Amino acid sequence: QGMKLMWHDEFNQQQLDTTKWWDRYFSSLDWFNNEAAASMQNNTLPAADYEMTGNSIILKATDKLYPGANRQISSIQSYNYTTNQDKTEGLVGGFIEARIRRYIEDGGDRVNLAFWFDSPGPDLKYYLEKDGEALGIKGIRPRGQVFEIDMCEYITTEIVLHGNVDKNGRFERNIGHHIVKGDFKGKWVTHSMLWSPSGLKFYIDGELIKEYWDVNDIKSPNHAMNIFFGAYGINGVTMEVDYVRFYQWETTDNLLPNGDFSYSGTIFPWEGKGKIVNSEKGNKSLQLKPGESVTQMIYLDHSAAYELTVNTKRTRDLAISAANI
Repeated sequence: QGMKLMWHDEFNQQQLDTTKWWDRYFSSLDWFNNEAAASMQNNTLPAADYEMTGNSIILKATDKLYPGANRQISSIQSYNYTTNQDKTEGLVGGFIEARIRRYIEDGGDRVNLAFWFDSPGPDLKYYLEKDGEALGIKGIRPRGQVFEIDMCEYITTEIVLHGNVDKNGRFERNIGHHIVKGDFKGKWVTHSMLWSPSGLKFYIDGELIKEYWDVNDIKSPNHAMNIFFGAYGINGVTMEVDYVRFYQWETTDNLLPNGDFSYSGTIFPWEGKGKIVNSEKGNKSLQLKPGESVTQMIYLDHSAAYELTVNTKRTRDLAISAANI
């Protein structure tokens, strides 16, 4: 509630919208695939195989093998690494959803059908952890924070958080992995994610499936991410995308979403205990009983100055604080 559509593609055109997509796959882990990295730097990576239907895009993994791999990777992403252009305009945090259909024909092999997010660029400083270094790049990502988020992988639905990397850039392990059982082959499914400074929540067809939400163990990224769709494999492996939509809370007049407690009786994305009531002026207010409190985490620009203004009644025993974590 209270969110605004910030970026989307309904795939209703006859051609791929190049203001939103780049059709040559490359992600953070491919820096360590020497053949792929060389092809990326020489701008010789193969373009995605796809078909525009007029109301969707179908990505097709055929027999045009990706450098250093034994399968085709037919993928589009929201970043053009040849021009260093982030086509989502640096959106950080929000609610992202896509309606997709994945399919394997008889004889399809080496399959991975994925909708995922990768660190911007892909830029190794977000893949590498703080105090790590590889290929002349020093890492800045806090340990335990993701560098890649998979909304779904393979022909099943596997939600995967890729995280820990050693000081030399070697991937160590996932920091989250959840397999959703069921038959997804050939079926339209809506995959969604709520991405906030506090954590991540994953939904399938509107149902909350898995969450990683702990302010003492924050896994969600604090920087922009690239959006990827991809069909990996050979011999009839396809992914069809109906739409993708990226929402954020409206914060034109107030950087705190739901700062005036007007979201139809809910305090979210505030967290804690409190009751929404009508104030004497007729607008909404938060009522706290003794011992109750609410908190909210937001992303800030560390080069900017901020002011917190609070309108209260009976403030004698009310404590208010702001902190940078």
